Amino acid sequence: GQAEETEYRRPKGKRRRKRRRRCIRVLVGILCVIAVLVFLGYLIVGLFQLKQIEVSGNRYCAEQEVVDWVKSGKYSDNSLYVLWKYNQNSTKQLPSVESVRVKLKSPWKIQVQVKEKSYIGRIDYNGQYLYFDREGIASLQMTDIIEGVPCIEGMDVDLNAVKIGEVLPETDSKLFGEIQQILDLLTEYELAADKISCSGNDLTIHFGGIKVMVGSSGFEEKMAQLPPVLSKMSELYANQT
Repeated sequence: GQAEETEYRRPKGKRRRKRRRRCIRVLVGILCVIAVLVFLGYLIVGLFQLKQIEVSGNRYCAEQEVVDWVKSGKYSDNSLYVLWKYNQNSTKQLPSVESVRVKLKSPWKIQVQVKEKSYIGRIDYNGQYLYFDREGIASLQMTDIIEGVPCIEGMDVDLNAVKIGEVLPETDSKLFGEIQQILDLLTEYELAADKISCSGNDLTIHFGGIKVMVGSSGFEEKMAQLPPVLSKMSELYANQT
């Protein structure tokens, strides 16, 4: 009877040993995973320390402005985080920038490819020019003239309330809408105006010494006739006003 009892207990001891070995293997596996995570964390934090930012594609936006913008964010000292953050479409851009694309050149170096906005007009502002985009957002302030971007004269803008990155604080939304329509049509017909002047609600477009009075309505029909007329005038009356 005692021999039978010993034989009966043996399987229970084996099961216990198997459970212990299984627990040890699980524990070792967990410790290995933790070790791998710690190692990866060390690589991410230690190896991918951002030390160099290369900027390309910018013509009017200052390189240092882009660098300061990238470095201003939280965790911006980590190149992997910067790579992820600034390749998101939801990232708020600089006022003069439409989009950026970040590339990892090395664990400590990134390249920021800048795509700047297209400006449709400019106004005189504090001795400089203030450029605005298609939405009327004040985007860039500088002394240089960007070729092909006309100066807008006579538009009533509250210069004391201007903020870069926000819509121009104009006082006549109807007139501003008409100017935007003219600017869009100039782009559509590939016409490079020097200036658009406002007299009340009437608009005049300046092409060098040629003044085109387009009034305050019917812009599409009038602008469609401009390219051949201007071409003929430059042929017949070159260098004349």
